[in-house]
Amino acid sequence: MRIRNGVALASAAALAALAAGPASAASARTTTPHPVGNQTNWAHGIPRTIHRGQSVILSLWYIQTSHDVQVIGGYGISIVGRSAPAWKQLQGWSSSFLDPSTGKWEKAAYQEGNGTIQFNLPWGAGARPVNLLPNRAGHVYIKITFGKSAYLGNYRIDPYIDDYALRKLNGQYDSNYLNSIDHWYSFTLTR
Repeated sequence: MRIRNGVALASAAALAALAAGPASAASARTTTPHPVGNQTNWAHGIPRTIHRGQSVILSLWYIQTSHDVQVIGGYGISIVGRSAPAWKQLQGWSSSFLDPSTGKWEKAAYQEGNGTIQFNLPWGAGARPVNLLPNRAGHVYIKITFGKSAYLGNYRIDPYIDDYALRKLNGQYDSNYLNSIDHWYSFTLTR
């Protein structure tokens, strides 16, 4: 399990305000973003052994404990392989997700060689955002295909909410954030 949070960012902003003087520090205490709850992410459907050429559909589950509505803009997975070179973690992989707002499978917005995959939800006019109410769970399906050129070996995968905003129940957006509690899952890619 891994915990992500923005405490370092908030601390840096508070230190900058303190350097500016007492009046600025007092206002920074009231406006500096801070955690207002937790975001817990977990997954199902990741087998311990996966073969080249195989596709896996995992379900990323998430729950948040703030008093705000979480407006989700994207999902992500982080993959670390011990046998794959640093910037070739995803060689031979392809991925898509079942967009909950359209019901269609969509390709990843991007895949970086370092093992980061991001799936973006549509924004703008006509888009239907995914709104997660306080203390409710949601999920999304992610499909990963392991091609013939994928590096064999042991991997760890970490699914998470990649992009979101918090909206108060009165409709105003909240500049605060959620601590993210992520769970890692291990698998072995074989021939």
